[in-house]
Amino acid sequence: PGCRAVGADAGPSLAPSLFFMASPSLTTVDSYTLPSLTGAGHLKANEPPKVQEDKRLEDAHAHGGLLCRDQNLLHVQRSVVWEFCKHLGTNLLDGKDLVRTTLPIEMFEPQSFLQRLALEWSHAPCFLTAAAACKDPVERLKHVVSFAVAGLHVSCGQRKPFNPILGETFQATFADGTILMVEQVLHHPPVSSWQIFGPDESYYYYGKAEFSGAFRGNSMKCRRHGTNHIVFKDGTRVSWVQPWCYIRGVLWGERVSEFVQLMDFHDETHDLTVELHFNPDDHGFIRNLFSRAIRRPSDYCVGEMYRAKPGTPKDQREVLAKISGTWLGWLDIGEERVWDVTRDLPEVPLPVMNPLPSDSRYREDLRYLAEGDMDLAREYKHVLEEKQRYDRRLRKDYKKEAKKQRKHRGGSRSSPRP
Repeated sequence: PGCRAVGADAGPSLAPSLFFMASPSLTTVDSYTLPSLTGAGHLKANEPPKVQEDKRLEDAHAHGGLLCRDQNLLHVQRSVVWEFCKHLGTNLLDGKDLVRTTLPIEMFEPQSFLQRLALEWSHAPCFLTAAAACKDPVERLKHVVSFAVAGLHVSCGQRKPFNPILGETFQATFADGTILMVEQVLHHPPVSSWQIFGPDESYYYYGKAEFSGAFRGNSMKCRRHGTNHIVFKDGTRVSWVQPWCYIRGVLWGERVSEFVQLMDFHDETHDLTVELHFNPDDHGFIRNLFSRAIRRPSDYCVGEMYRAKPGTPKDQREVLAKISGTWLGWLDIGEERVWDVTRDLPEVPLPVMNPLPSDSRYREDLRYLAEGDMDLAREYKHVLEEKQRYDRRLRKDYKKEAKKQRKHRGGSRSSPRP
Protein backbone atom coordinates (compact mmCIF):
# COMPACT_ATOMS: atom_id res chain seq x y z
CA PRO A 1 0.00 0.00 0.00
CA GLY A 2 2.90 2.37 -0.47
CA CYS A 3 4.07 2.31 3.18
CA ARG A 4 7.38 0.46 3.16
CA ALA A 5 8.12 -1.65 6.21
CA VAL A 6 11.02 -0.43 8.32
CA GLY A 7 12.26 -3.97 8.58
CA ALA A 8 12.72 -4.14 4.80
CA ASP A 9 16.22 -2.69 5.20
CA ALA A 10 17.14 -5.14 7.94
CA GLY A 11 17.54 -8.19 5.73
CA PRO A 12 15.39 -11.10 4.57
CA SER A 13 11.94 -11.53 6.07
CA LEU A 14 9.39 -14.29 6.35
CA ALA A 15 6.61 -11.72 6.76
CA PRO A 16 4.50 -12.85 3.75
CA SER A 17 4.25 -16.35 5.29
CA LEU A 18 3.05 -15.08 8.65
CA PHE A 19 -0.55 -14.40 7.77
CA PHE A 20 -2.26 -17.65 6.80
CA MET A 21 -1.61 -21.35 6.45
CA ALA A 22 -3.72 -21.87 3.36
CA SER A 23 -5.17 -19.07 1.31
CA PRO A 24 -8.91 -18.82 2.01
CA SER A 25 -11.30 -18.11 -0.80
CA LEU A 26 -12.11 -14.49 -1.49
CA THR A 27 -15.72 -15.29 -0.63
CA THR A 28 -14.61 -16.20 2.89
CA VAL A 29 -12.46 -13.11 3.25
CA ASP A 30 -14.89 -10.62 1.78
CA SER A 31 -17.76 -11.94 3.89
CA TYR A 32 -15.94 -10.62 6.94
CA THR A 33 -16.29 -6.88 6.55
CA LEU A 34 -17.24 -4.30 9.17
CA PRO A 35 -21.05 -4.46 9.25
CA SER A 36 -21.10 -1.90 12.06
CA LEU A 37 -18.72 0.32 13.94
CA THR A 38 -17.51 -2.67 15.94
CA GLY A 39 -14.79 -0.70 17.69
CA ALA A 40 -17.48 1.38 19.34
CA GLY A 41 -20.35 -0.63 20.76
CA HIS A 42 -22.40 2.52 21.35
CA LEU A 43 -22.73 3.18 17.61
CA LYS A 44 -24.50 1.59 14.68
CA ALA A 45 -23.79 2.37 11.05
CA ASN A 46 -25.99 5.05 9.45
CA GLU A 47 -28.10 5.39 12.58
CA PRO A 48 -28.13 8.54 14.77
CA PRO A 49 -27.04 7.64 18.32
CA LYS A 50 -29.24 8.26 21.33
CA VAL A 51 -28.25 11.25 23.44
CA GLN A 52 -29.02 12.69 26.87
CA GLU A 53 -30.58 16.08 27.61
CA ASP A 54 -27.15 17.74 27.54
CA LYS A 55 -26.68 16.40 23.96
CA ARG A 56 -24.01 13.92 25.03
CA LEU A 57 -24.18 10.26 24.06
CA GLU A 58 -26.58 8.07 26.02
CA ASP A 59 -23.62 6.12 27.45
CA ALA A 60 -21.87 9.28 28.73
CA HIS A 61 -21.18 9.03 32.46
CA ALA A 62 -22.69 11.74 34.67
CA HIS A 63 -19.21 12.77 35.83
CA GLY A 64 -17.64 12.41 32.39
CA GLY A 65 -16.30 9.79 30.03
CA LEU A 66 -17.86 6.90 28.13
CA LEU A 67 -19.49 4.31 30.39
CA CYS A 68 -19.51 0.58 29.58
CA ARG A 69 -22.99 -0.76 30.34
CA ASP A 70 -22.38 -4.34 29.18
CA GLN A 71 -22.21 -6.14 32.52
CA ASN A 72 -21.76 -9.57 30.93
CA LEU A 73 -18.69 -8.34 29.06
CA LEU A 74 -17.27 -6.78 32.23
CA HIS A 75 -17.78 -10.00 34.17
CA VAL A 76 -15.99 -12.09 31.53
CA GLN A 77 -13.08 -9.68 31.14
CA ARG A 78 -12.52 -9.21 34.87
CA SER A 79 -12.60 -12.94 35.52
CA VAL A 80 -9.98 -13.45 32.82
CA VAL A 81 -7.76 -10.61 34.11
CA TRP A 82 -7.85 -11.87 37.70
CA GLU A 83 -6.97 -15.38 36.54
CA PHE A 84 -4.25 -13.95 34.35
CA CYS A 85 -2.78 -12.06 37.30
CA LYS A 86 -2.42 -15.30 39.26
CA HIS A 87 -0.05 -16.63 36.60
CA LEU A 88 1.76 -13.44 35.62
CA GLY A 89 1.96 -11.85 39.06
CA THR A 90 0.90 -8.49 40.43
CA ASN A 91 3.43 -6.64 38.24
CA LEU A 92 0.73 -6.68 35.56
CA LEU A 93 -1.08 -4.08 37.66
CA ASP A 94 2.05 -2.04 38.32
CA GLY A 95 2.83 -0.36 35.02
CA LYS A 96 3.66 -3.42 32.89
CA ASP A 97 3.62 -2.66 29.17
CA LEU A 98 0.45 -4.23 27.72
CA VAL A 99 1.86 -4.15 24.19
CA ARG A 100 4.52 -6.73 25.13
CA THR A 101 2.10 -8.84 27.19
CA THR A 102 0.40 -11.88 25.64
CA LEU A 103 -3.24 -11.61 26.70
CA PRO A 104 -5.93 -14.33 26.64
CA ILE A 105 -8.13 -14.57 23.55
CA GLU A 106 -11.21 -13.63 25.63
CA MET A 107 -9.91 -10.05 25.85
CA PHE A 108 -9.97 -9.48 22.08
CA GLU A 109 -12.44 -8.28 19.50
CA PRO A 110 -12.47 -9.80 15.97
CA GLN A 111 -10.48 -7.07 14.26
CA SER A 112 -6.91 -5.85 14.04
CA PHE A 113 -5.61 -2.55 15.43
CA LEU A 114 -5.27 -1.47 11.78
CA GLN A 115 -9.02 -1.85 11.34
CA ARG A 116 -9.66 0.01 14.61
CA LEU A 117 -7.58 2.90 13.25
CA ALA A 118 -9.72 2.96 10.11
CA LEU A 119 -12.86 3.30 12.24
CA GLU A 120 -11.37 6.36 13.92
CA TRP A 121 -11.27 8.06 10.51
CA SER A 122 -14.92 7.32 9.71
CA HIS A 123 -15.76 11.06 9.62
CA ALA A 124 -13.30 11.73 6.78
CA PRO A 125 -16.01 11.97 4.07
CA CYS A 126 -17.96 14.40 6.25
CA PHE A 127 -15.18 16.77 7.31
CA LEU A 128 -11.94 16.27 5.36
CA THR A 129 -13.63 16.34 1.97
CA ALA A 130 -15.36 19.57 3.03
CA ALA A 131 -12.04 20.95 4.32
CA ALA A 132 -10.43 20.33 0.94
CA ALA A 133 -13.17 22.39 -0.75
CA CYS A 134 -12.61 25.40 1.56
CA LYS A 135 -10.68 28.44 0.36
CA ASP A 136 -10.64 30.13 3.77
CA PRO A 137 -7.85 28.60 5.93
CA VAL A 138 -9.79 29.36 9.13
CA GLU A 139 -12.85 27.45 7.93
CA ARG A 140 -10.63 24.64 6.70
CA LEU A 141 -8.99 24.30 10.11
CA LYS A 142 -12.43 24.16 11.75
CA HIS A 143 -13.27 21.10 9.61
CA VAL A 144 -9.97 19.38 10.47
CA VAL A 145 -10.50 19.93 14.20
CA SER A 146 -14.06 18.61 13.88
CA PHE A 147 -12.77 15.49 12.10
CA ALA A 148 -10.23 14.75 14.84
CA VAL A 149 -12.56 15.35 17.80
CA ALA A 150 -15.49 13.46 16.24
CA GLY A 151 -13.28 10.40 15.80
CA LEU A 152 -12.42 10.09 19.48
CA HIS A 153 -15.64 8.47 20.64
CA VAL A 154 -15.60 6.13 17.62
CA SER A 155 -12.15 4.88 18.65
CA CYS A 156 -13.36 3.78 22.10
CA GLY A 157 -13.89 0.03 22.27
CA GLN A 158 -14.35 -2.22 25.29
CA ARG A 159 -12.37 -5.09 23.79
CA LYS A 160 -8.75 -5.09 22.68
CA PRO A 161 -8.01 -5.33 18.93
CA PHE A 162 -5.39 -7.82 17.76
CA ASN A 163 -1.81 -6.56 17.57
CA PRO A 164 -0.88 -6.37 13.86
CA ILE A 165 1.82 -8.66 12.48
CA LEU A 166 4.85 -6.93 10.95
CA GLY A 167 3.95 -6.25 7.33
CA GLU A 168 0.20 -6.70 7.92
CA THR A 169 -1.98 -4.35 5.87
CA PHE A 170 -5.54 -3.13 5.62
CA GLN A 171 -7.10 -1.43 2.60
CA ALA A 172 -10.50 0.24 2.46
CA THR A 173 -12.46 2.97 0.73
CA PHE A 174 -15.27 5.36 1.57
CA ALA A 175 -18.34 5.96 -0.55
CA ASP A 176 -17.07 9.38 -1.72
CA GLY A 177 -13.97 7.83 -3.30
CA THR A 178 -11.55 8.27 -0.40
CA ILE A 179 -8.82 5.59 -0.41
CA LEU A 180 -7.35 4.30 2.86
CA MET A 181 -4.21 2.17 3.31
CA VAL A 182 -2.61 1.09 6.60
CA GLU A 183 0.46 -1.05 7.25
CA GLN A 184 2.29 -2.34 10.32
CA VAL A 185 5.85 -1.15 9.72
CA LEU A 186 7.60 -1.99 13.02
CA HIS A 187 7.19 -4.82 15.51
CA HIS A 188 8.92 -3.56 18.68
CA PRO A 189 7.83 -0.94 19.43
CA PRO A 190 4.64 -1.54 17.41
CA VAL A 191 4.22 1.20 14.79
CA SER A 192 1.45 1.51 12.21
CA SER A 193 1.72 3.81 9.19
CA TRP A 194 -1.11 5.06 6.99
CA GLN A 195 -1.92 7.00 3.86
CA ILE A 196 -5.36 8.36 2.95
CA PHE A 197 -6.14 10.02 -0.35
CA GLY A 198 -9.25 12.19 -0.63
CA PRO A 199 -11.57 12.14 -3.68
CA ASP A 200 -9.58 13.22 -6.77
CA GLU A 201 -6.56 13.49 -4.45
CA SER A 202 -8.06 16.63 -2.92
CA TYR A 203 -6.06 15.96 0.25
CA TYR A 204 -3.35 13.60 1.49
CA TYR A 205 -3.59 12.43 5.10
CA TYR A 206 -0.66 10.47 6.47
CA GLY A 207 1.09 9.61 9.70
CA LYS A 208 2.26 6.85 11.99
CA ALA A 209 1.05 5.56 15.33
CA GLU A 210 2.95 3.88 18.10
CA PHE A 211 0.52 2.48 20.64
CA SER A 212 1.48 2.24 24.29
CA GLY A 213 -0.58 1.05 27.21
CA ALA A 214 0.02 0.05 30.82
CA PHE A 215 -2.02 -0.90 33.87
CA ARG A 216 -2.07 1.46 36.82
CA GLY A 217 -3.87 -0.53 39.51
CA ASN A 218 -7.57 -0.39 38.60
CA SER A 219 -7.00 1.81 35.57
CA MET A 220 -5.15 1.69 32.28
CA LYS A 221 -3.27 4.55 30.64
CA CYS A 222 -2.77 4.44 26.89
CA ARG A 223 -1.97 6.64 23.95
CA ARG A 224 -1.48 6.60 20.21
CA HIS A 225 1.86 8.38 19.83
CA GLY A 226 2.76 10.05 16.55
CA THR A 227 1.87 13.12 14.53
CA ASN A 228 -1.07 13.31 12.10
CA HIS A 229 -0.44 15.29 8.90
CA ILE A 230 -2.82 16.53 6.21
CA VAL A 231 -1.62 18.21 3.01
CA PHE A 232 -4.16 19.97 0.79
CA LYS A 233 -3.81 20.73 -2.92
CA ASP A 234 -2.93 24.38 -2.34
CA GLY A 235 0.03 23.36 -0.17
CA THR A 236 -1.61 23.97 3.22
CA ARG A 237 -0.32 21.58 5.89
CA VAL A 238 -2.14 20.84 9.16
CA SER A 239 -0.72 18.62 11.90
CA TRP A 240 -1.85 17.47 15.36
CA VAL A 241 -1.29 14.80 18.02
CA GLN A 242 -3.79 12.63 19.90
CA PRO A 243 -4.59 13.18 23.60
CA TRP A 244 -3.95 10.62 26.34
CA CYS A 245 -6.66 8.08 27.12
CA TYR A 246 -7.53 6.62 30.54
CA ILE A 247 -9.71 3.58 31.11
CA ARG A 248 -10.87 3.41 34.73
CA GLY A 249 -12.60 0.52 36.48
CA VAL A 250 -10.61 -2.21 34.77
CA LEU A 251 -11.07 -4.68 37.65
CA TRP A 252 -13.89 -3.26 39.77
CA GLY A 253 -16.36 -0.39 39.79
CA GLU A 254 -17.75 1.43 36.78
CA ARG A 255 -15.75 1.06 33.54
CA VAL A 256 -15.22 4.55 32.08
CA SER A 257 -13.06 5.67 29.14
CA GLU A 258 -11.93 9.28 28.89
CA PHE A 259 -9.44 11.51 27.07
CA VAL A 260 -7.29 13.98 29.00
CA GLN A 261 -4.73 16.76 28.61
CA LEU A 262 -3.99 18.76 25.44
CA MET A 263 -4.79 18.31 21.78
CA ASP A 264 -3.20 20.98 19.59
CA PHE A 265 -3.44 21.66 15.86
CA HIS A 266 -1.02 23.68 13.72
CA ASP A 267 -1.45 25.19 10.27
CA GLU A 268 2.11 26.43 9.75
CA THR A 269 1.27 27.76 6.29
CA HIS A 270 -1.08 30.40 7.72
CA ASP A 271 0.29 30.62 11.31
CA LEU A 272 -2.94 29.22 12.74
CA THR A 273 -3.13 27.19 15.95
CA VAL A 274 -5.91 25.48 17.89
CA GLU A 275 -5.34 24.44 21.51
CA LEU A 276 -7.95 22.14 22.99
CA HIS A 277 -7.84 21.16 26.68
CA PHE A 278 -9.79 18.10 27.85
CA ASN A 279 -11.23 17.94 31.37
CA PRO A 280 -10.41 21.63 31.95
CA ASP A 281 -11.76 21.68 35.52
CA ASP A 282 -9.27 19.07 36.76
CA HIS A 283 -6.67 20.79 38.96
CA GLY A 284 -5.19 17.73 40.65
CA PHE A 285 -6.51 15.47 43.40
CA ILE A 286 -5.80 17.76 46.40
CA ARG A 287 -7.21 20.95 44.85
CA ASN A 288 -10.23 19.09 43.51
CA LEU A 289 -10.88 17.65 46.97
CA PHE A 290 -11.18 21.06 48.63
CA SER A 291 -12.69 23.00 45.72
CA ARG A 292 -16.36 24.02 45.94
CA ALA A 293 -16.59 25.04 42.30
CA ILE A 294 -19.09 23.20 40.12
CA ARG A 295 -17.14 20.94 37.80
CA ARG A 296 -18.19 20.04 34.28
CA PRO A 297 -18.08 16.38 33.19
CA SER A 298 -14.51 15.30 32.41
CA ASP A 299 -15.26 14.76 28.71
CA TYR A 300 -15.78 18.51 28.20
CA CYS A 301 -13.10 20.51 26.44
CA VAL A 302 -12.29 24.21 26.02
CA GLY A 303 -9.77 26.10 23.96
CA GLU A 304 -9.19 28.76 21.38
CA MET A 305 -8.10 29.30 17.80
CA TYR A 306 -5.50 31.99 17.29
CA ARG A 307 -3.12 33.39 14.68
CA ALA A 308 0.49 33.97 15.73
CA LYS A 309 4.04 33.26 14.68
CA PRO A 310 5.84 30.53 16.68
CA GLY A 311 7.18 31.94 19.92
CA THR A 312 4.73 34.86 20.08
CA PRO A 313 3.87 35.76 23.72
CA LYS A 314 0.39 34.63 24.74
CA ASP A 315 -0.89 38.18 25.30
CA GLN A 316 0.07 39.15 21.73
CA ARG A 317 -1.78 36.37 19.92
CA GLU A 318 -4.71 37.24 17.67
CA VAL A 319 -7.54 35.15 19.10
CA LEU A 320 -9.96 34.24 16.32
CA ALA A 321 -12.50 32.12 18.21
CA LYS A 322 -13.22 30.47 21.54
CA ILE A 323 -13.89 26.73 21.52
CA SER A 324 -16.08 24.57 23.77
CA GLY A 325 -17.71 21.19 23.61
CA THR A 326 -17.39 17.54 24.55
CA TRP A 327 -15.89 14.65 22.62
CA LEU A 328 -19.10 12.75 23.44
CA GLY A 329 -21.53 15.06 21.72
CA TRP A 330 -20.66 18.37 20.09
CA LEU A 331 -18.08 21.04 19.37
CA ASP A 332 -18.60 24.81 19.07
CA ILE A 333 -16.01 27.10 17.47
CA GLY A 334 -17.06 30.69 17.91
CA GLU A 335 -20.82 30.89 17.36
CA GLU A 336 -20.93 27.85 15.08
CA ARG A 337 -21.63 24.23 16.07
CA VAL A 338 -19.13 22.57 13.78
CA TRP A 339 -19.81 19.00 14.94
CA ASP A 340 -22.92 17.37 16.37
CA VAL A 341 -22.99 13.64 17.12
CA THR A 342 -26.63 13.28 16.02
CA ARG A 343 -26.16 15.28 12.80
CA ASP A 344 -22.71 14.32 11.47
CA LEU A 345 -22.80 10.54 11.24
CA PRO A 346 -19.70 8.37 10.74
CA GLU A 347 -19.34 6.11 7.72
CA VAL A 348 -18.09 2.54 7.84
CA PRO A 349 -14.87 2.10 5.80
CA LEU A 350 -15.51 -0.51 3.11
CA PRO A 351 -12.72 -3.12 2.78
CA VAL A 352 -11.52 -3.57 -0.80
CA MET A 353 -12.64 -6.65 -2.72
CA ASN A 354 -9.16 -7.86 -3.72
CA PRO A 355 -6.83 -7.11 -0.79
CA LEU A 356 -3.13 -7.85 -0.60
CA PRO A 357 -2.25 -11.29 0.84
CA SER A 358 -1.11 -9.45 3.99
CA ASP A 359 -4.59 -8.00 4.67
CA SER A 360 -5.90 -8.24 8.24
CA ARG A 361 -8.96 -10.16 7.06
CA TYR A 362 -6.83 -13.17 6.12
CA ARG A 363 -5.71 -13.76 9.73
CA GLU A 364 -6.99 -17.10 11.00
CA ASP A 365 -7.14 -16.05 14.64
CA LEU A 366 -9.22 -12.99 13.80
CA ARG A 367 -11.54 -14.89 11.47
CA TYR A 368 -12.15 -17.78 13.88
CA LEU A 369 -12.88 -15.35 16.71
CA ALA A 370 -15.42 -13.61 14.47
CA GLU A 371 -17.05 -17.01 13.91
CA GLY A 372 -17.15 -17.69 17.67
CA ASP A 373 -14.66 -20.60 17.63
CA MET A 374 -12.55 -19.65 20.67
CA ASP A 375 -10.38 -22.80 20.61
CA LEU A 376 -9.23 -22.35 17.01
CA ALA A 377 -8.83 -18.59 17.52
CA ARG A 378 -6.58 -19.26 20.53
CA GLU A 379 -4.59 -21.88 18.62
CA TYR A 380 -3.93 -19.71 15.57
CA LYS A 381 -3.15 -16.67 17.71
CA HIS A 382 -0.37 -18.71 19.33
CA VAL A 383 0.86 -19.95 15.92
CA LEU A 384 1.14 -16.41 14.54
CA GLU A 385 2.90 -15.17 17.67
CA GLU A 386 5.48 -17.98 17.42
CA LYS A 387 6.08 -17.32 13.72
CA GLN A 388 6.59 -13.63 14.41
CA ARG A 389 9.09 -14.41 17.21
CA TYR A 390 10.99 -16.66 14.78
CA ASP A 391 10.96 -13.95 12.14
CA ARG A 392 12.28 -11.46 14.69
CA ARG A 393 15.15 -13.80 15.62
CA LEU A 394 16.11 -14.07 11.93
CA ARG A 395 16.26 -10.28 11.64
CA LYS A 396 18.30 -10.00 14.82
CA ASP A 397 20.79 -12.64 13.62
CA TYR A 398 21.02 -10.93 10.23
CA LYS A 399 21.88 -7.59 11.86
CA LYS A 400 24.58 -9.23 13.96
CA GLU A 401 26.10 -10.84 10.89
CA ALA A 402 25.90 -7.60 8.91
CA LYS A 403 27.63 -5.70 11.71
CA LYS A 404 30.36 -8.33 11.94
CA GLN A 405 31.03 -8.21 8.18
CA ARG A 406 31.03 -4.39 8.12
CA LYS A 407 33.64 -4.39 10.83
CA HIS A 408 35.69 -6.93 8.88
CA ARG A 409 35.45 -4.85 5.67
CA GLY A 410 36.25 -1.59 7.43
CA GLY A 411 32.83 0.03 7.82
CA SER A 412 31.04 -0.66 4.51
CA ARG A 413 27.22 -0.90 4.89
CA SER A 414 26.66 -3.33 2.02
CA SER A 415 24.61 -6.45 2.73
CA PRO A 416 26.37 -9.52 4.14
CA ARG A 417 27.51 -12.11 1.66
CA PRO A 418 25.57 -15.37 1.51
